[in-house]
Amino acid sequence: YYPDRKTADIYKFFDDGAVIASQLKENPTAYFQLLFGLSEVPQVESQMHNWASHSEQWLRFSQTSDSNLFNSNRVVTRIHAALFPLTGGWIVTHLLFFNLLVVYALFALAKQLIPTFRAASPALIAFLLMPSVLFWCSGLLKDSLVLAGLCLIWASMLNQQAGLFARIAIGVLSMGLVLTTKYYTLAALIPAMLLYWILGLKHRLK
Repeated sequence: YYPDRKTADIYKFFDDGAVIASQLKENPTAYFQLLFGLSEVPQVESQMHNWASHSEQWLRFSQTSDSNLFNSNRVVTRIHAALFPLTGGWIVTHLLFFNLLVVYALFALAKQLIPTFRAASPALIAFLLMPSVLFWCSGLLKDSLVLAGLCLIWASMLNQQAGLFARIAIGVLSMGLVLTTKYYTLAALIPAMLLYWILGLKHRLK
């Protein structure tokens, strides 16, 4: 589908992940340093094309090193690097992982919307099958991770049957996923969550 591998985002992340994964046998220390953002490894980073460095302004603002986690391109690349030992580098398996994550998150949210808001089936089907959901959020891109994270955050908040620890754990991990990919979406998410919680509390006090 993509005639030029160098300009396709899915290959940029995948190919850079392959560079990191190649260090697992040759230099495991470098692999884990890059995977978890522990430190920079210039000799490996020079082989990658989308491992964009932060600007000096960002580094001064964040008071951290350039190996920090808050770079969405690097987050997707790290996920690919983590998957390589399990998939053998077959990109279709990576795609299945991303798709299954999104499908799980969508249905986890739908499962909570049905009893909570008595959501009608046509509305849920329309939500799950919207072209923007099917096409834009089903690739090896950060959008898939953001959608999955947002859905799991709401699902953990709406779920009243699961244990509190499980709900908090899923919510915190999902929020971390959103925070490290497109953190500005939390600017819209947090007020909405607070409003929902306040309205729910007001309803229970009546």
